[in-house]
Amino acid sequence: MVRMACFWRMLLLAIEDATVGGHIFACEDGLLLGISTGVAVKAQLDVGRRPENEGKLIMITQHSFGERYLSTLLF
Repeated sequence: MVRMACFWRMLLLAIEDATVGGHIFACEDGLLLGISTGVAVKAQLDVGRRPENEGKLIMITQHSFGERYLSTLLF
């Protein structure tokens, strides 16, 4: 069960957003990450680009590694 009161905002992202985030880390930073981390990266970038977040540090946690996704659309 999810307690929605614990969340102050939710973002809706598509599977394509997850692959974008995964590719960003793989290509720019050399980190092999999974789909859930890829979507977290995409959300982080979207939130960080908002004017009210200028100069703020936006952090995420790494949810998964990418080894199981090497033969999928992620890579």
